[in-house]
Amino acid sequence: MQEESSLKKKVYDSLMQDMLNGTVRPGQILTEKSLIEKYQVSKSPVRDALISLCNEGVFRSIPRCGYEVIRLTTDTIREIVDFRLGLELYCFRQIGSKLTEEELSDLELLAMKAHNIPENADMWYHWNGNIDFHLKLVSFYYNRYIYEQVEKSFKILTRAYVQEYWDTWRKVEVSEGDGQHMRLIRLVRNKKFNEAEEVLQEDIRRIRTILC
Repeated sequence: MQEESSLKKKVYDSLMQDMLNGTVRPGQILTEKSLIEKYQVSKSPVRDALISLCNEGVFRSIPRCGYEVIRLTTDTIREIVDFRLGLELYCFRQIGSKLTEEELSDLELLAMKAHNIPENADMWYHWNGNIDFHLKLVSFYYNRYIYEQVEKSFKILTRAYVQEYWDTWRKVEVSEGDGQHMRLIRLVRNKKFNEAEEVLQEDIRRIRTILC
């Protein structure tokens, strides 16, 4: 049983990675047979992995055909951004005025890392840096359920990010960014919490212009 679970995770993780690197693309159809041959495993772990991915809205099952990678729509992306806005702004309103200097320093390190982009960085560098910052900020509210929901939202948006950029994945130039995270930290330190909230709101909504 443990071996089956391990094999399922191997197939699941590999399929997710294939989507993130553009090997498997929206609209593409995969079959159980091709995946069994690819991973050299039995039918059970392949089917279990595909069922999990269908339940998460990553694939959809097409009877007598296979499993299609679902293309995320702009409406779905907007809904997820609105969901993030509700959760993250709520958290910030509870903790903004209570953030300690140590917590702000932790945020500042992440903001500086994302802001000072290396010459050889690709699109992942900026994107992952943005995720790290927002998850760290939410973590200071110390509500595991909210943290997990924001984390899940980012996983879906990451698929949308790949979907948007896979054609030009190696060609897109990564700009230095607008320093929104550094601005937010400065405003909190200066006790301008309303302005900091506005910056956070702008930063979360900015993803719409990237993906929609």
